[in-house]
This record gives sequence, structure tokens and C-alpha cells, in this order.
Amino acid sequence: MINLIKNISIIGGDLRIVKLERLLRKDNYEVHTYALEKADVENKCETLEETIRKSDIIIGGVPFSSNKIDVNTPFSDVELTVEKLLSTLRGKLFIARKY
Repeated sequence: MINLIKNISIIGGDLRIVKLERLLRKDNYEVHTYALEKADVENKCETLEETIRKSDIIIGGVPFSSNKIDVNTPFSDVELTVEKLLSTLRGKLFIARKY
């Protein structure tokens, strides 16, 4: 039997990511989010570390960063640097468009 990954985390992003979160949930994925607290999404995590710990696949926002320094988080007051996020990912699959 194939063991499919069903836990995905999403960090930051704009309305496209919010719609992706809904589509993934509709396909029975458990989706955890961070830096999307002003968006209509479920399973909002309190910390970056918690969000990353809960999933093997992490999806970054679209665009991931507009200035190559900060993660794009228009639905949040969280200030998250690209460097901090990347240094926290250890051993996780990270999917994002570079800039």
C-alpha cells in the first residue's frame, strides 16, 4: 500500500494561496497555515515552527518574496524573513516560486 502524504503547510501568500488552501482541503488534505491569520483559512498555527513541524511538505506564498528579503504575507502582520523561513525548514520539501 502506498503511504500518501496528507499533511501540507502553507506559509504566507496572497489570495491565490487562500484558494489553494481551499482546494487542498476539498481533496482531503490536512492543511496548516501560518502568516494567513487575516484570511478565511482553517488550521491557523501560532508559530512558524509549529506549522513546519506538522507537515512534510511546505508551500510558500505566491509570490514568495517581492524584495528577496521578506516573505510575502499580505494577509498577516507577521514579519518573516526569507532567511528565517529557509533556516527553519530542515528536512522538509519546500515548494515556492523564487521571487
